Amino acid sequence: MLERKVVEEENAQEYAKLGTEYAREKKWQSAVACYQKAIKIDPNFAEAYGNLAWVLTQIGEEKAAAAYWEQALKLEPNWAGAYEQAREIKPEFWRAYLELGRAWAQTENKQKEAVEAYEQVIKLQPPTAGDDWPKAQQEAYHQLGLILIKQGKFEAAVEYVEKALAGAANTREIIESYSLALGNNPKTNPKDYFQLGKILKSKGRYDEAIDCFIAALKIKPTFYAAYGAIQYTKPVDKTKQLEKLVTCYREILAKQPDLAIVWGNLGDALTQQGQIEEAIKCYRLGCYQQTIAMKPQLGEREWKEKKENPPDFVIIGCARCGTTSLHNYLGQHPDVLLPHKKEIKFFDEQYNLGKEWYLAHFPSITDSPGWVSGEASPSYFEYTYVAPRMLTLFPQIKLIVLLRNPVERAVSWYYHQKERGKRNQTLEESIEWEIKQLERFSEPALFNKRRRSEPNNLLGSMYIYKLDQWMRIFPREQFLILQSEQLYSNPEQVMEQVYEFLGIAKYKGREYPAYNGRKYSPISKELRNRLTEYLRPHNQKLEKYLGMEFNWEEETS
Repeated sequence: MLERKVVEEENAQEYAKLGTEYAREKKWQSAVACYQKAIKIDPNFAEAYGNLAWVLTQIGEEKAAAAYWEQALKLEPNWAGAYEQAREIKPEFWRAYLELGRAWAQTENKQKEAVEAYEQVIKLQPPTAGDDWPKAQQEAYHQLGLILIKQGKFEAAVEYVEKALAGAANTREIIESYSLALGNNPKTNPKDYFQLGKILKSKGRYDEAIDCFIAALKIKPTFYAAYGAIQYTKPVDKTKQLEKLVTCYREILAKQPDLAIVWGNLGDALTQQGQIEEAIKCYRLGCYQQTIAMKPQLGEREWKEKKENPPDFVIIGCARCGTTSLHNYLGQHPDVLLPHKKEIKFFDEQYNLGKEWYLAHFPSITDSPGWVSGEASPSYFEYTYVAPRMLTLFPQIKLIVLLRNPVERAVSWYYHQKERGKRNQTLEESIEWEIKQLERFSEPALFNKRRRSEPNNLLGSMYIYKLDQWMRIFPREQFLILQSEQLYSNPEQVMEQVYEFLGIAKYKGREYPAYNGRKYSPISKELRNRLTEYLRPHNQKLEKYLGMEFNWEEETS
């Protein structure tokens, strides 16, 4: 009687009731037909859309169900029963939660429910989701990030946005929406812009990254991490970005002229603009201010206008081997005065600027007896033309080299470059590609290779070939060779070796944290074995050449 009455009266409510009866009896196709009829009669019947979506999930038509869920929630955004109904759906029906999240994200008083829905999408991760699943998960991370930004929960938001970007084929929309959300939120702090800048940099969008670092400094001029990030981000539109940086630095210095790091960065920007004389003045002023900030008593001493004597030491390498940590540990010693930044890169990138430009980076007071100064540019180790240049200017300089387990260095270098937006391949792909490239070179060719090749994961870990070039030019007694693992495990003992090498008093540092480290997932046993076997003969040559044992294979076994 009910079915005949429904047909006769064309009543949407009655068709929906009949559909529910069929659903209880698991007569799915009949239920679908009834709900579709109800919707045809009343296109604004939200409950019919929701119930039809639920039935469709029971017969495996989840994609069609998602569209009905979306329509139901468009008609009734505050429909309380919809979310409860979704909870009862079989676990692999992630589409329902995705549509719920989309709908509730547009409703001011439903942000909590939207977060819960998107979190459920991420949590479910069905074993067989089809091609749409990665996009859905990426969207969930993206939208969660934006919601959290609106709520002022920036640290949590950055985590979600980074995960969204990790799986994204096209990152532009995600980055732009995130940037817009930051710009429109009055609670945005410098760290938020800094994090976005790092994300942009990892995607190779260097100019936009610099804009974010500048935005961080405009909020907080003493946000020092941004200055360091700018130093290691090369702009694409050099002219435009340098103008922005110079303007930013001058505005900061007009209000806070004692910020030494800003003078150093201004000097870098002016150098790139070709304004060398002004850059030199900036470096000297920055060195002076940095030194008296650390040792106020030196402000009462008379300073020479410019430094004339060579630095006492250079940490020449290797990259990703702990040079930043060693540089900072040296800076704790009361007799050591360091330049305004760690890596000056004079002998490989700026040699044409001359000796005066280079020495302007060091405090001139270090020409007085009792002071020691030096720098750390690990890129020097890689280029065969650096050693002759250094010998020409400073033949007596002391050279410090850090050597890390080559397998660990290779992996660390890959992730370092990936963070800088210079790696699109996976680690495994990058390693295999480089092995094929290196097969083209004989051993004599490796010894005479003029500069590093990319990706440099493996070649940069074959220390013997670069070290041989240096030791042909400088005598062995001017080198201190250190093992990175010993610096990490027993820094006090290693630093005693360094102080003895430099001829300064022993000193116990306040603390020895690891600097510039990176966290990444452990590599597979198969890849580790592959790297160990490949690098073994080169390590053996190094040990024989130096008369030292590093025991790296024991560490990786």
